Amino acid sequence: MTFSKTGCAFYEHGSPRGEGLHPSPPWGGAALLAFLVAELLRTPHGVAATRISMAAWLLYLLSVIWWLRGRSGWAAFLKRSARVGLLGSSAFCVLFLYYHHSRVLDAGVHVDAAYTFLGLRWFVDSRNPITFVGATPSYYQPSFALLSHLPGLLVGFERIGAAAVPLGLMVQVALLLGAATERLAARPLGYQVATAALAAAVFSNRMLVLCYDKVGYAVPAICLGLMFCVAVDERALSPPFRPIGAALALSILHYITGLVIVLPLCTVWLLLSRTPLRRLRVFLAENPVLLTAFGIFGVTVAIHPDLVLQRVRDVSGLGPPPRRRR
Repeated sequence: MTFSKTGCAFYEHGSPRGEGLHPSPPWGGAALLAFLVAELLRTPHGVAATRISMAAWLLYLLSVIWWLRGRSGWAAFLKRSARVGLLGSSAFCVLFLYYHHSRVLDAGVHVDAAYTFLGLRWFVDSRNPITFVGATPSYYQPSFALLSHLPGLLVGFERIGAAAVPLGLMVQVALLLGAATERLAARPLGYQVATAALAAAVFSNRMLVLCYDKVGYAVPAICLGLMFCVAVDERALSPPFRPIGAALALSILHYITGLVIVLPLCTVWLLLSRTPLRRLRVFLAENPVLLTAFGIFGVTVAIHPDLVLQRVRDVSGLGPPPRRRR
């Protein structure tokens, strides 16, 4: 297995036996089993299902941390995480200042953002199991549309008011910009901090400053843009599979657009190769957390398909027409 700084990607010159691949997280299967149990208990035993789903997300988080560590060791992983956290903090400061200056919050928060914030509150109160989807006062929404509000919920609505609702998505955008800067920019830390701040300033234009209310659509769109950046320079970023797999998993867990837009485009990119099947196989082997995300989706669709499909039917007009009241 060789990794060349000049672009000899491992899927072209690596071992056919998959030697050197990152180890699979040991908790992924346990997390998927917990999601299955939570989905089966969703209707008859809501409280138990919610607590089991909490354990499932904790196991999934542990598997993601294990996967992110890879073969670099804990010291290198913590150092890299601290750098991403610092770059994300730089980006967050700029994002927050632009958002405050825009006075968008004076008009109130989007109804979907408010509803998903309430759905997370129900989850914390053990009244709303979150598997691939979780309940809100309106439709069931994908899991990360609710879980994204955790930073705002931890800070507290009673402390910062309506700003708690977009806070979580703003933190995610900042961390995505920080991770992209750590991956794509030059190594000197001062240069990277300035680059992350500049990227956040460019991001905060009149259109994108409104995205913090779009709890489902925003992150898949941002991830797709970052995936293009990585794919364009894939020969210089050997290997590109792990960051693209992480962005795809995040997109899928955020909203259905991750499945109907981001996933097909990612598949096309994988298949545009001299050895497409081998490339696809290695991509999946490098991204077990993505396979777990597919599994979470499959569990919910197999047991309670209407929770995922009802909004799709209503928005697309493909469902049965509503019954007329007499």
